[in-house]
Amino acid sequence: MTTVQTQRKDAEAAERQIASDRLQTEANHWKILWGIDAQVKDIGGQPALVMPYFKICAQDEVENNPQIRTAVVNAVQLMASKGLKHNDLSCRHVGLYWKKKNGNLQAVFIDLSNVVREQEVNAIADMMEKLNLTG
Repeated sequence: MTTVQTQRKDAEAAERQIASDRLQTEANHWKILWGIDAQVKDIGGQPALVMPYFKICAQDEVENNPQIRTAVVNAVQLMASKGLKHNDLSCRHVGLYWKKKNGNLQAVFIDLSNVVREQEVNAIADMMEKLNLTG
């Protein structure tokens, strides 16, 4: 193997490790926020986040379906109560599933790569605004 090939291989390994570390942070957020054990796996030679399937919400569902709206507001409040805020939140990041234990509709936020620390009241206001749930 030439020096250039070795350098390229080392750089690719470093990039994979950075991506794996970011995904591990996201998997930790899944556990902290939703109690869901997302896993970082190597798939096709690349790090990947493995998690359950969720039905993704449309904006009109969040705005017009009271059951979905309640589940989404509950998710906002839960995330904020943990001192966290989804910094890139929109309806395309809202996943829904029925909880087996109690049969209730549960909302979660996906794509947790852009989660930041925030005071609860500010986090609620910002996430509610991003989801057009203010007023």
